[in-house]
Amino acid sequence: MKHCYKLFLEESRGKYRLEVEEAVKRLSFSIALNLRDFSEIYRKDYRAYLQEMSFPERALLRLEQFCPKLYHFLQKSFGMERKR
Repeated sequence: MKHCYKLFLEESRGKYRLEVEEAVKRLSFSIALNLRDFSEIYRKDYRAYLQEMSFPERALLRLEQFCPKLYHFLQKSFGMERKR
């Protein structure tokens, strides 16, 4: 997908450079979030995207980062397991 954005940027001759860079950055954040790459998720660049998430989502993300066993126990208890 990132490659497609770069090709689009080349075709548009840089006209939408800012929009494309933002889209690539958001895509990278989304990938890090899905892979649970916490070092990537909490980079300074992605702070705005984290703020877009609700407080409970951010809190659960931190819980998963620091107490993964407790997080998975709570997931099982409430039937909220992620499909892998």
